[in-house]
Amino acid sequence: MHVRYRVELDESERQQLEALVAGGKRKLSPTEEALLVATACSTPPEERATWTLALLADARVALTAHARISRQTIGRRLQDNALKPWQRKMWCVPRIDAPFVARMEDVLELYTTVPPPGTVVVCVDETPRQLVAEVRPPTGVRPWRAARRDYKYRRNGTANVFVAVDAQRPWRRTKVTERRTAHDFAEWVRDLVDDPYAT
Repeated sequence: MHVRYRVELDESERQQLEALVAGGKRKLSPTEEALLVATACSTPPEERATWTLALLADARVALTAHARISRQTIGRRLQDNALKPWQRKMWCVPRIDAPFVARMEDVLELYTTVPPPGTVVVCVDETPRQLVAEVRPPTGVRPWRAARRDYKYRRNGTANVFVAVDAQRPWRRTKVTERRTAHDFAEWVRDLVDDPYAT
């Protein structure tokens, strides 16, 4: 008698298992994986409705030094990036051409290459946020009932959040401002230079 079990693995366990199966080293480098994602998000070849795993594998072989890339490898990398090219409701890069790939490779090289001593690579971004307030106070958790929150809210304007992330170490810094002007951005960069990276 054969008994089969289905085991659910969390993300860290799945990555450890993949590392063991792959001999501890991924087939695709971070740059090659980013190119795979960009290709999967681009328009498929002529006379093809969607990208398939085989087509993506062939495209990676044509653009890299690999002699062969299995469909399983392509499938795992797409799964890692939550990509399903056969689905239509997704964000895609409109056109993947040589200038786009060249610019993307420059950015990827900047983030994946260890900088020389005394220099750092910091990624800075910003995002607007809507500020809201409760109209009625929420109720707490009770036995057999989850916490409840009223669907109505009061608008309290907006704010801007600047975020800086060091590409080479686990460090980040945020700053909230009322606006998102060039002056606000300049002050944000000055704060970064004068405080954590002053030396």
